[in-house]
Amino acid sequence: MDHAFNLDWDPERRLLRANMFGYWDLATMGSFESAVTAFMHTSAPIGFSEAKLLLLVDRRRQSVQSQAVAERIAVMVSSVGVISRKTAILVESTLLQMQTNRIRDTAERRFFPNEKEAIAWLMEE
Repeated sequence: MDHAFNLDWDPERRLLRANMFGYWDLATMGSFESAVTAFMHTSAPIGFSEAKLLLLVDRRRQSVQSQAVAERIAVMVSSVGVISRKTAILVESTLLQMQTNRIRDTAERRFFPNEKEAIAWLMEE
């Protein structure tokens, strides 16, 4: 586990959880992008094209980020969203919610203040 993030994969539920911590610099963002890319390449044989994954992004323990990092996080979440059926983003801080609003709510992507609601929504058919 990196000190700034970790990725947890639950193959039974096809749920990828991205936990994010603290304040990131561009090097940390690059490490995150590399980890997500590596996950997608190593997990591709399990059939992403047949049944898209569920994505839970937990930003509750992450600080408000610089504009450059925030923009790259938005791009990364949207990129992974291409292979996800649904994306739930956990945020509690009002400032972080405002910053995270760059990632728009859609029918497949929603924001939640708590994990219970996010998981329930992700598991709905």
